Amino acid sequence: MTVMAAIAEKFVLTAFVAVLSCAAALAQSPLDRLYHAFSSSCVELALSYEGKLGKTLLKGEANLLVQGDSYLMSGNGLDVFCDGESVWTVDHDALEVVVETAENGAGAAWGNPALLIVRLDELFYVRNASSSGNRYRYELSAKEDCGIKKADVDVTSAGILLGGEFTMSDGTAVKVEVVSMKSLMNKPSDAFRPDFVFGPDWTVTDLR
Repeated sequence: MTVMAAIAEKFVLTAFVAVLSCAAALAQSPLDRLYHAFSSSCVELALSYEGKLGKTLLKGEANLLVQGDSYLMSGNGLDVFCDGESVWTVDHDALEVVVETAENGAGAAWGNPALLIVRLDELFYVRNASSSGNRYRYELSAKEDCGIKKADVDVTSAGILLGGEFTMSDGTAVKVEVVSMKSLMNKPSDAFRPDFVFGPDWTVTDLR
């Protein structure tokens, strides 16, 4: 996987999680139940996605683990760890890892999906809501530029995330389907850091 593809994939996966926190103003709604699940426990998602970011074609499957301001994203040979302070983007095929500081500003919010879950109610508002049977669709728009212009999110009445369609600030469209979502017992902080030593064959770029 190229560096640009890795960056693009991380952007898409993060954008997907970004919109989950906009439910704070919708008490007792399915979206509010979804928000509560993410804000009160460790949540694991299995998902598939497809779309384009610029000239980069994005299609694949991924697993996402979110807890507080920490997360772990895995998919297509790429692992992204964040313990709330540092972010490790690990490309196992290329034997490359980039280490960055986890940013907290709204302008860089898309870089930390766990942080977005907590704060995106400040950045998004619900433009429209509709339902069909047990499926609820929430059409969301950004209050300010955070990399995502709008999103349509599908949720069950119990607050289980089904998927969504996302439009980036540059007009790029990405579709995400959730295969499974479950709440887990909280993980130790070490679960959100690489659990192996990068040997001499690895290229490590530390930008902190």
